[in-house]
Amino acid sequence: MEKNKILQIFQRFWLTQKQGEIFLFLYQYGKNPASIVAKWVWMERTNTYKSLKKLVYKWIIAELSIKWIKYFFISDKKIFSHKIEEEKKNLQEKQKHLPLLESEFIKLDKNETSPLPSMRFFQGKEEMKYFFEDIYNTVRESWYVMIKMFASNTLENKTTNSSIFLDYSWDFIKKLKKNKINIEVYLGNGILNLESIIKSYNIDELENLPASSSAIQMYLFWDFIYIAIFKSVPFWIKIESQEFAQMLHFLFKNIHTKN
Repeated sequence: MEKNKILQIFQRFWLTQKQGEIFLFLYQYGKNPASIVAKWVWMERTNTYKSLKKLVYKWIIAELSIKWIKYFFISDKKIFSHKIEEEKKNLQEKQKHLPLLESEFIKLDKNETSPLPSMRFFQGKEEMKYFFEDIYNTVRESWYVMIKMFASNTLENKTTNSSIFLDYSWDFIKKLKKNKINIEVYLGNGILNLESIIKSYNIDELENLPASSSAIQMYLFWDFIYIAIFKSVPFWIKIESQEFAQMLHFLFKNIHTKN
């Protein structure tokens, strides 16, 4: 068999092209130092030495020192046959332990903890448009036909109003009406602080909702919660969390409807 074919077979036995050439040389010429091996395989001496050490590490060749010079040689001409037998034993051992490993994975799956909620933040008036667009697009993509809206509605919150907010929010509400997506409104009423929460289907009340002085609005549907907080620099938060959303759905379900 010609040399190139042998080298190709060596590559199936964990050897690179150069490692195969080194093995063939040692097989034919026996014990030699790295300097002689390097000349025969046309490799730089340092690289040859590194390749030899890798073969020693893999137990494919052996080494010994004679008068401070390291010599490399093949101690077992049936090394590849022995390697295959060793690999078979290792594979059998792995197959024996595989069912145990898979049963442990099943336990881990059952005990899996809930992932952290997915969150996105919006900040400043310039991102107000994207906040409402994100709500609208998510509602449409989820094929949802009802969303819940909570809004704080106190005298303290009503010191000023934001026309920019009204422009974006009313455009958003018009889109919902056009696509027959209903809104349940929950108003947190009071003089200065929240004193009660009532449920209302009167969409016209939304026009007078505050959008300043720490007013809070929240939009809830499916597993999504959008929270808007109107301060000197307003900010908005989008949260996707099944557990959090289920709790809020339960709370709103038990709020009385406005007469």
